[in-house]
Amino acid sequence: PPYFREEENETIHINSSASGNLQIPANVRIQATRNGWMTRESLQMCVEQVVGEMDHRRLLVLDSYRAHQTPQIRQALNERHVDVVFVPPGCTGLAQPVDVGIAKPFKDRVRGQWVQLMRQPRPLTAAGNLTQPTRQDVITWVSQAWEGVPEETIRTCFLRCAISNAMDGSEDDQALEWFPNEMDGILLQEAAAEEQDEYDESFNDDEEETDGFGFF
Repeated sequence: PPYFREEENETIHINSSASGNLQIPANVRIQATRNGWMTRESLQMCVEQVVGEMDHRRLLVLDSYRAHQTPQIRQALNERHVDVVFVPPGCTGLAQPVDVGIAKPFKDRVRGQWVQLMRQPRPLTAAGNLTQPTRQDVITWVSQAWEGVPEETIRTCFLRCAISNAMDGSEDDQALEWFPNEMDGILLQEAAAEEQDEYDESFNDDEEETDGFGFF
């Protein structure tokens, strides 16, 4: 994608002075990059810390993001008995379970906890503004929000994306109604969007960079 530049988006290793006082729940892993984009290195850490080792083969569905498709990542996943498939660009809303129905309830729960904090009396900063949530607050919100997403919701999303459905066809009716009948139209829309992106990119190449991350 045009937003990826590895050398300017390296993963930041959080030192112990910044994380030593934080209480990290078992269902949370912490990483950071300078501008928030996934990098090869951060994905490698995710594979090591989250995917882990198992004897049986597993299937991992990833977005078609450049950092996801490097030989190093493919090898790391294969060594852990993980087969990987990539969702075509523009189709995450059709075939990526997280986008189809997991991300929204998760984000809604995080936002609900933020709203609850904002409603409570809190001290002001020297400039008279409300104090920001702490890192510990955010970590706790993420942990509790993920625990609050029902397992049934996750299973249903995999069925709706036609990923985990029974091979005998008995669960095909649980896939999204328009999958894959409307795929051709969606891919045509995506192709038109990609043409516009290419035009925008060629135009921006002539412009002076105005930020420190060098998106192009």
